[in-house]
Amino acid sequence: MSRLYQVISLLVISVSSFAQSNRIIWTPSTELSFRNFSEVTTRNYLDIQLNFNYQINPITFQRFRPIVTSEVVFDPRHSTLESEDPRNLKYAQIIFDMQGYASRVLKYKVMQLGDIKDSPQQAQRILDDLYAQVRQNTNQMQNAFEQELTADPSAATLQRWANKVAELIKQTPEVEVVETFTQWSIGLYTGIGRNFFLGKTKSYFTDATSFNLGFSFDHAKSRISFDMNLGGNKTRDYFYKKGDWLPGTKTNLAAIELTYGRKIQRNHWVYIPFVGAAVNEFTPRKNKDDDRILIGYGPTAGIEICRIFKIKSDYQERAFFFYKARLSVNPTNFISGLSGTHINLRIAVGFDASKTRRGMAIVKKNDTI
Repeated sequence: MSRLYQVISLLVISVSSFAQSNRIIWTPSTELSFRNFSEVTTRNYLDIQLNFNYQINPITFQRFRPIVTSEVVFDPRHSTLESEDPRNLKYAQIIFDMQGYASRVLKYKVMQLGDIKDSPQQAQRILDDLYAQVRQNTNQMQNAFEQELTADPSAATLQRWANKVAELIKQTPEVEVVETFTQWSIGLYTGIGRNFFLGKTKSYFTDATSFNLGFSFDHAKSRISFDMNLGGNKTRDYFYKKGDWLPGTKTNLAAIELTYGRKIQRNHWVYIPFVGAAVNEFTPRKNKDDDRILIGYGPTAGIEICRIFKIKSDYQERAFFFYKARLSVNPTNFISGLSGTHINLRIAVGFDASKTRRGMAIVKKNDTI
């Protein structure tokens, strides 16, 4: 026990990678045991790593938000005890908890900084100074512990310091990185469609295969969509509307819908029933002098089914990538003499994007030690 105070604490600072799974991550309730040390040697040796990573995220011009993540890791592979004396284990636990306290203080102080003005370089200097201050304070506390233990290497001294460090941890709020998302998002999708006709429209036009393009604007659970199909088909029979339409005439179809829907999300599936208005236009594949055109207006209703297959997020935005099927029914196009029902089916792929804000906040739950 006389060599108890000769513990070597190895503190390694890492800015890029965190500990591997075979190491012990510090939490207020983590307790070391003798089996966490590789062997008994002639000295106590602790391999403790304080790993941290920070980001400086631009918020506005000359305004930056620092984000810090950190963890304290104990590596059993390189840690040894002088003997299986419980006081050696107690000492190791106190040193481990001191570094855990330092990690918690560092994150709490960064949260208190809030946004930093000036430049990224200035923000980095502030973070470096803050880390140096926390490191210095922790070293001073550890030195005070070492000195007191040298003077009185007793179980009572160890317990007094264990209680002191535990109280410091309890009094320091736990901070975590949180992301907040705006309720507004914008989406874009593209795909293929098939337009089926019923009634008199079917008597005069074949079904159409179309290119689908659309935009969506979301707020909370509401979605406004602008959906456009551009396709091609043919006439089936002769009719006269602003000119002669002969059988077999190749025609273009433009089917446009403006709709409002409500999102119902179940994990990675999103269901959106919607209603709105539709415009359907038939024109010959013509020269510029051909003014034949048929335009119909009517209501529409349907449902979208989206399957989210990928989510990407950074400090500025979050994007959902999805496959989508959209089915709509236009009961009538109100084209005089040619009115009929339109059934429109589209298969598309696209994304929704929204703004994000990443920050640091106090964890609401209270730790018990």
